[in-house]
Amino acid sequence: NKYWKWTIYDFEFNSLFFIEKAVGEWNVKELNKNEIEISYTYTYHSKNWIYKPLTWLLVKIQIKGIMKRAVVGIKEQAQSNKPFIYELHKTV
Repeated sequence: NKYWKWTIYDFEFNSLFFIEKAVGEWNVKELNKNEIEISYTYTYHSKNWIYKPLTWLLVKIQIKGIMKRAVVGIKEQAQSNKPFIYELHKTV
């Protein structure tokens, strides 16, 4: 796969009450046989215009840090040559 897009709604954390949704997109480009480039964007949408500064602050501080750590984990996973298995959250 070369392109993924997803949307997250209904955040479970009460502290994110001001977020309507988040949209993520990943593009994968093969540079050569053993090298790829991944570009990604995440867009966070506020429930109301009054929450936009709060959303901006969340993205600039918290989400940016989360993504830096995530990229390190993704690189380690990719270099391990192990299959990637993702389990969806199961409700009981």
